[in-house]
Amino acid sequence: LPESYNILGNIYYRKGDFILAKEFYLKALEVDNTYVHAWNNLAAVEYKMKNYRAAYDAWIKYLELESDINQRNVIVKNLEIIKQYIGK
Repeated sequence: LPESYNILGNIYYRKGDFILAKEFYLKALEVDNTYVHAWNNLAAVEYKMKNYRAAYDAWIKYLELESDINQRNVIVKNLEIIKQYIGK
């Protein structure tokens, strides 16, 4: 289940092991590439690792899938911050 991989990713993220966290988020997406929580978490870990372009792309994918307007508004703000790093 993608949820299990996502939870493992969250555990490693909280421990500061962003490489392992990323691996688990990617595994979650291999199982279900529409799992919005994994897209959001992947973006967050990419941002922490200063992979701003990858973070931007993951959050764009998240926005394609997420329908909750409140969640979308948070991500739109994140994208505005990232744009300064990637020159958009």
